[in-house]
Amino acid sequence: EQHENLRLTEAGRDGASDYDPHLGNIRAALEWSFLQTEKSIAIALTAAAAPLLLESSLVTECRRWTELAMVNLDESSRGTCREVTLQAALGLSLMFSQGNNQQARTSLERGLEVAGDLGDLPSQLQLIGRL
Repeated sequence: EQHENLRLTEAGRDGASDYDPHLGNIRAALEWSFLQTEKSIAIALTAAAAPLLLESSLVTECRRWTELAMVNLDESSRGTCREVTLQAALGLSLMFSQGNNQQARTSLERGLEVAGDLGDLPSQLQLIGRL
């Protein structure tokens, strides 16, 4: 569960280009994981990949995967750091692709709510900055 400690603003600290050679594998893993009956791997992979996709300016792709992950989010992942990561990435990708619409705001507000419940101050500050 190391990916849950990966903050959106820290994903590309050394540059997203470090991950660019692996984007093909990341995409293949995401495609494969969402074809499986059990979606927990897909959700975990999306949470890990979303910050990297955003850092690589792959906003539409990030939106696609985070929307799929949120639709398939199971009860055990609701209210967790994983949901915070997914909601933050979805909200940000929606803002960049569609503007400040209600769907983006709803995602960011939900992420802020969960981060607050978890006492995750760094995530709260990031999400407030996006609202």
